[in-house]
Amino acid sequence: MLYTLLNAVMGTNTYNSNKWLQISSSWSPARASVKEAIHYGQMIKSETFQEWDYMDKKLNQEHYGQDTPPIVNIGKIRKVPIAMYVGMQDPLANYMDTRWIRDSISSVMSYTEIYDFDHSSFLSGTNMTYVDDVIDHMKEFNP
Repeated sequence: MLYTLLNAVMGTNTYNSNKWLQISSSWSPARASVKEAIHYGQMIKSETFQEWDYMDKKLNQEHYGQDTPPIVNIGKIRKVPIAMYVGMQDPLANYMDTRWIRDSISSVMSYTEIYDFDHSSFLSGTNMTYVDDVIDHMKEFNP
């Protein structure tokens, strides 16, 4: 069932192993909580990177001390070295958003756009050569 949902959302393509997607999607009925999916939708609708919106001014006041959820200031991330690998065909983390994140965080030390990749490709891609770069970065920052 999850495999069918993944295909409906992301489609099939030649750069992922559909067999691997079938196997990995059978391990668990869900990869994200319902609240996480709703929160993602809230951020898309509001066009902001924000905390959970309780959709009630009183509840937001109780949790945040303000009527609306606070914006997450990712610009405060300054010390953690970050390597970003971006699937250019990813409908969940599109390249415009990832470029904004890259430009907002001063500690992004590597940013790689991979054309024939979508959200699933990092797990089930037929071309996994990016993993060599990941290992090199881990060795560099975790000697």
